[in-house]
Amino acid sequence: MDFSSEIELRQEIARCLHREFSIKDFEEWFVPRSWDFNAASDCLRDLVAQIELALAEFANGDWSELELRRHLNATLTHYRANYPVNVGSVESVVKTATSASALELHLTFPQSTVDIQFSAVHV
Repeated sequence: MDFSSEIELRQEIARCLHREFSIKDFEEWFVPRSWDFNAASDCLRDLVAQIELALAEFANGDWSELELRRHLNATLTHYRANYPVNVGSVESVVKTATSASALELHLTFPQSTVDIQFSAVHV
C-alpha cells in the first residue's frame, strides 16, 4: 500500500468530490497506489476494496458518474474502525450535531477521552 495513511486516501476522495480534479485523475492517482495492500489495516483494505469495486462498476458502464460520486461519498460518511475497547467501560457518550453535515462524538472512558468529528460532503 502506497498511501501514507487512510486519512490521505479519504482526503483525496474528498478533493475529488469537491471537483478539485476529475474521476479520471483520482483513478490515475489511486490505482498505482492500491496494488499491494496486504500489510495495511483491515479498515484500509476494506476501503481500498470498496473503491476498486466502485471504479470497476463505473468503468464497466454499470454506474453513472453521479452514482460513483454517491458511492465515494458513502465511503467518507461510513467509517469502520477496529480498536479493542471494552464497551462496558464507556462512561458516557455525547453526540452533538454541529451543522446539517457535521457530527461530533465524545466518548469518555475511565482513564481517557476520545473526541471524533464527522463531516459529510454532499454530492
